[in-house]
Amino acid sequence: MNEDKVLKKVKRKLKKVNGQILDIEMNELYWMASKVPLNSCIVEIGSYQGKSTLFLAFGTKRGNNNMVYSIDPHLNFVGVNGGIFGPSDLRIKYKNISKNYDGDNIFIIALKSNQVCNWNMPIGMLFIDGDHSYEGVKFDYENYKKNVIVGGKILFHDSIMPEIKRFLNELDPNEVRFIKDVGTIKVFEKL
Repeated sequence: MNEDKVLKKVKRKLKKVNGQILDIEMNELYWMASKVPLNSCIVEIGSYQGKSTLFLAFGTKRGNNNMVYSIDPHLNFVGVNGGIFGPSDLRIKYKNISKNYDGDNIFIIALKSNQVCNWNMPIGMLFIDGDHSYEGVKFDYENYKKNVIVGGKILFHDSIMPEIKRFLNELDPNEVRFIKDVGTIKVFEKL
């Protein structure tokens, strides 16, 4: 998608925020968040220091100003590629959000996704970028998909990783349909 002046301004503002997301993926999160239907929310599972959270929030601010729930325990953790994550990332995430965003629609949930799986709000966009193991991705999808509205989008980040790719190959085509690839994000629509 073409960038406009507002998105360019957001990208300049967030340039110094650390993230593990490609430029094209930031654009996609922004634009998809801007189209999330009213009366539904955005749920992000997995967040590093808040870059993707901020792009989702700025995007939805342009649209229906939906709530953005960012779920990540920020416990000490070594990722599948050896990255080290922990509580210091949560402190930085709070700082990044308070410094760069003046909205009131970001809610940080510092718990594991399996500790908040009794979700009862309609989800217009689900961004899965947490535990990159097969079991982790499967759990997040299985436990949050029931609240994704028909026509809602489900995005899987790092879809080129073997464990995620393995899970995606098992998705039921009667539940979701593949829409597109954007960088390492695979986008599906709930049927």
